[in-house]
Amino acid sequence: MNKANVSVHGAGIDSSYITGPHNSCTATTLLMNADGVLVEVFTITRSGNNATDWTSNIKNQGVSMSAPGTGMTLQNCKITGNRNGIYVGQSSHANTIRRNIIDFNRTGVHLVDHHDDLIEENFITNNWTMGILYRTEGGAAPTGLTIRNNRVTGNWYSEIEFRDPAAGSNLNMSGNYLGSS
Repeated sequence: MNKANVSVHGAGIDSSYITGPHNSCTATTLLMNADGVLVEVFTITRSGNNATDWTSNIKNQGVSMSAPGTGMTLQNCKITGNRNGIYVGQSSHANTIRRNIIDFNRTGVHLVDHHDDLIEENFITNNWTMGILYRTEGGAAPTGLTIRNNRVTGNWYSEIEFRDPAAGSNLNMSGNYLGSS
């Protein structure tokens, strides 16, 4: 998706699929990288992908929201069977990830050097490592990042992990359900 202000609507998460190739050098099943792109109501997965392959194919993303796009929206989708369910990298800003099922990926949502995004009302469950991972690669601490009203449970390693000591001072983490333990 590299044309600005394009909207793509599926017929339903159990009816419309975007499927990437199994064990391919193709890094991303769905690349969103233009201003104002909207994708909704799809299942986004990789054919035959499995936990064993996730260790050797480290860049296989289900969805990648990357520079130079801003104001992109992914909503009402099911993202499953990918190394990173959703990867939001470096300088994309003001993107929305809303009302998705992000289940059975290696990592649910992986944010790198990111700011000003809204992640809300998602079910982020049963991922093999983290539900949500935020880390830096030398960028500034996040500003305006909002992660609210999500159900983040049953992820093997952790529900939400921030690998930036300054991250906590600029986050809105309100209303998330993180399970009973």
